[in-house]
Amino acid sequence: MDESGAKAARRRLRIISDHWRLTCVDRGAEIEALDLVDVVYHPFKSEPTLNVVTPRRSTAWVSASYIQPGLARLRELGRTPRVQFIAGLYPPQFAVVLRDLGLGIEHETPLMALETHEDNLPDAMLPAGGRIAPVTDSDTRRLWQYVWRSAYYDVNLLGIDDTASSVDALSRSLKRKLEAVVARLEAQQSAVPSAPQPLICDFLYWHHQQPMGAARLIIRPDLGSAHLETLALHETALRDMLASMEADAFAPILPHDQAPAWDAVDEDALRVDMLSALIAAALRSAHEQGGKLVFVPAEDDAERRACRRVGFIDLSSFVRYAPVSRREEDRYVAEAVHSPGR
Repeated sequence: MDESGAKAARRRLRIISDHWRLTCVDRGAEIEALDLVDVVYHPFKSEPTLNVVTPRRSTAWVSASYIQPGLARLRELGRTPRVQFIAGLYPPQFAVVLRDLGLGIEHETPLMALETHEDNLPDAMLPAGGRIAPVTDSDTRRLWQYVWRSAYYDVNLLGIDDTASSVDALSRSLKRKLEAVVARLEAQQSAVPSAPQPLICDFLYWHHQQPMGAARLIIRPDLGSAHLETLALHETALRDMLASMEADAFAPILPHDQAPAWDAVDEDALRVDMLSALIAAALRSAHEQGGKLVFVPAEDDAERRACRRVGFIDLSSFVRYAPVSRREEDRYVAEAVHSPGR
């Protein structure tokens, strides 16, 4: 990658990092600035991704002396000390700093991204009888929620671990706690400008009259970013659909005058085709509403293949470090002793 390409990649990664920070705040987390790091923590939830130390925006390097106070702050809050960052924003030597602090990789989430413009928006190619429609009223909202909750649907949360939203994410008791916090701090925060609220766009995939799948897109026009957060498919209906399909039944919705762009021949291929159609619809919606940089934290193979089909590229990964076990520490020591050139 040349210098201009590397600079563009870092710009995209910083936008994604900013998007993640705001997502944490939307989920109820708070952010404390400590010199060159931010301490992200949730007052009531201990989920790893909502309770981490992360380098502050625009930093290119953070030494151990700045990370340690952040880890200590998490301990004070009763949280496991963790560090999370986007790998592509920091040199490989940063991992050595974290290992020296007794931390090891706890989780890594691959990031895929696509910067949209008018001539790279894919068309949603669907089987005959298929259509994708946005959720626009209370009836389709209830149906979308049913898809989310139903055991018949394979729901994939494409968040950075715990930041993926849920229809049932907050219990009634937690809502009451949050309302109390808001009421107590409302006067203090009234003078502080809040971040613009994101746009939440939901979609349903219909096959004739049956909902076959769903997707959720979180758009932040202020950042020019969008996060494809949820994909769901009805696995039983998908298999039934596959069993009854004829090869010549496929016809693309857009454009009408071209031959089908694909031909599903098995369950896995059909799954990727349907996911690709959902993703294509989400991309177009994101572009139209100001989310030109669309990213997906995709770990599942089918989602990754579907994303690549519509133009996504592998960009980097979110990496989270946590205290390693004694066994892991021994492994790191053994690697250091036996690695060539050490």
